[in-house]
Amino acid sequence: MKLHNQKEILKKRFYITAFSFAVFLLSIITAFAQNPKVDFGKANNAYKSENYEGAIKLYGQLIKEGKLSADVYFNLGNSYYKVGNYQSAILNYERAKKFNAVDDDIDYNLRLANMQCIDKIETTPQVFYEKWFNEFIYSSTPDARATIMAAALWLALFFFVLYIFIKQVSLRKATFFVAVVCLLVGGFYFLLAAKQSSLVSNRTDAIIMAESDYVKSSPDNKSANLFMLHAGTKVLILDKLQGWKKIRIANGNVGWIPEKSLEAI
Repeated sequence: MKLHNQKEILKKRFYITAFSFAVFLLSIITAFAQNPKVDFGKANNAYKSENYEGAIKLYGQLIKEGKLSADVYFNLGNSYYKVGNYQSAILNYERAKKFNAVDDDIDYNLRLANMQCIDKIETTPQVFYEKWFNEFIYSSTPDARATIMAAALWLALFFFVLYIFIKQVSLRKATFFVAVVCLLVGGFYFLLAAKQSSLVSNRTDAIIMAESDYVKSSPDNKSANLFMLHAGTKVLILDKLQGWKKIRIANGNVGWIPEKSLEAI
């Protein structure tokens, strides 16, 4: 009689655990299904109706609200391109690439925008393993990887609970193995999401927004002019000092430029 009661208790605990896990998965699906896209649709409609200034405002509002994605930045870049603001188009295409570095449409439109720029600077090609690493890191989004991580960790917890209550040796081994695998997968996706989030928040690259400005030998208006840069040129920020940024361009040249002349990607 006691054995029978114990089996009934174990069954109830199993059903409760399974039900809790099902509720968790359902909550994830519901959250994605209810993700508001009304504002994004309005911005897209404004763009389709050739109201590019209105589209710029709507996409900009989405960004202010923290609704950041490759699509939002890409479409904002397209809107700026249509009104002839090529430096802002390049800035937003580059920001879109932070969320999706292997999108052919982003790359194509970025090349078109760069063709409108005055400065034509030869870039140093990436080493093959750097290119592979970037493509792998940006092959998904931080949110998608965080969701997979959460699901894997919950699965790990679910199978650990099964492992505790199951008495059959072969099933205990199987559930323990699956739980460990899910735990490792969750940890791996946590590292990927963290790495990509750090790259997205990295603000060391910038775009020249001023129509033109001299790059100086030191952070002083009276210092020597080294070379001139024009709107749309991409630079790497090396240092900053009292309203100045030390930059390096793609060919390796280094100098100082006023902070107001550029905007971080």
